[in-house]
Order: sequence, then structure tokens, then C-alpha cells
Amino acid sequence: MAFSIAPYFARAFYTVANIPHVMTLPLHLYVPPSVGHAYGQLTRWDTTTEDADTVLEAKLTAWADLFTTDAEFNSLFFYTQATPADEPILRAAKNISIAGTMTITAGEEHLAAQVTFNFLTTSGQKFRRQLMEANSRNAYNKITDYSDLTADEQALVDETLANSSVWAARDDTQPYIWRSRTCTLNDKIRKERRMT
Repeated sequence: MAFSIAPYFARAFYTVANIPHVMTLPLHLYVPPSVGHAYGQLTRWDTTTEDADTVLEAKLTAWADLFTTDAEFNSLFFYTQATPADEPILRAAKNISIAGTMTITAGEEHLAAQVTFNFLTTSGQKFRRQLMEANSRNAYNKITDYSDLTADEQALVDETLANSSVWAARDDTQPYIWRSRTCTLNDKIRKERRMT
């Protein structure tokens, strides 16, 4: 099975300059839809709960500051998966419209850029937040000093590590330490865009 992120995850679909992408988001604890909660609920690491669509739309709105104005998040899908060997079960889906807000600086690249924030969890597992075709800032060197991140990048790191976060690694452990920000060019997207 392509997805082995049991037991809970969401997928955010988005486009950048007409090319579609999907972001898979492992979740700590997701309760499927019930009366009054059409898209289910998420439990944070601090044990507070909130409607799942409200939480993820707020996260995507914050991340939109890392994407240029030709990007748009257009839908959210919520899944449960009993074990990694089982087929995921779609529990809820919602159409959304969240556009990127960043105006690109002359000479900066975002098409085919793959910006990755790398973390370790409380169990030492790797956790990544990968943003396809986000603004590269032309910073293709590996950044390991928090002060070298932009304010928007720092906000993403801080939110990922907060106890109010809903994110989890594949073994349902909490992201605990930020390690680096990397940026590369994605060859598959470069070919799709006929950039090579």
C-alpha cells in the first residue's frame, strides 16, 4: 500500500502554476465525523481538541506565506487506517480555497523547488515537512541555524514542535527537535514543466 501512516492522516491537495501536488499529513489523533463535527476532530499533544477542518485550514493558511501567489490549496481529505497493511478509509473531504501570499523577489526560484524541514521525534524517528514548489529563496545550502530561517519558516518550525501541534511521525511520536531546512530541485517536476 502506498500509504503506511496508520492510524490517522490527512491529504492536502494544491496546485502551483497549474501543476497539482498532494501533501500527506500524519496526525496524532483523529476522531471521524460525528454530530456537530462534520469533518471529525483532532486531538493535540496537549490533549485539547478542535474540529479537524478548522485546525488544518489554519495550518495551511499559515503555510501559504511560504508559497507564491500562483499556489492554491484546494481540498482536504481525512483518513483512518487500522494498520499499515490495511487500505485507508476516507472519512471526510472538504473543498477549500487558500492561496499563496508571497510575492517572489526577482531572481528567486520556486518552480520545481522542493523545500524540506527535517525534524526528529521523541523516539528519535525522522519527521519531515515537505513543501513542493514553495519559494526556495535561492537558499539551496543546508540551513541548520534557526536564526537563518525567515520569520515564516521559524513559525512553521515552532508550530510543528509545539505541544498544541497535531502532527505525528509514522510511529505516532511527537516532533521534538528541528534539525535542518534543505532545498533541492525536483527532477520529476522539472521534466513535467519541461525545464530540462
